[in-house]
Amino acid sequence: PEWEACVSGSVKLAEELGLPVVATHPTQFMSRDDFNAHEARVCIAGGWVLTDKKRPRDFAPSQFFIPPETMAEHFADLPEALENTVEIAKRCNLHITLGKNFLPLFPT
Repeated sequence: PEWEACVSGSVKLAEELGLPVVATHPTQFMSRDDFNAHEARVCIAGGWVLTDKKRPRDFAPSQFFIPPETMAEHFADLPEALENTVEIAKRCNLHITLGKNFLPLFPT
């Protein structure tokens, strides 16, 4: 709910300091459905039940990879933020193999 206030405050601060803004989205899950599995795992590990109002809730259901079109909609009023994000992405070189586990080798 505080998202708009946070973004507008951040943009104002960036303007005052002469800093570029970047479009971001906090991502913890590959898809929306992964949030429920995560919540179940947290409850199992911590000994809580899903309906416990006092259990920790560190993530939100909205923290999944969203399509570029959605990002463009979210930041339609800040096109320079999207452009800066693309510039950062151009500087990155990362290859990820999905579907295969890479476990560290520990002496047993």
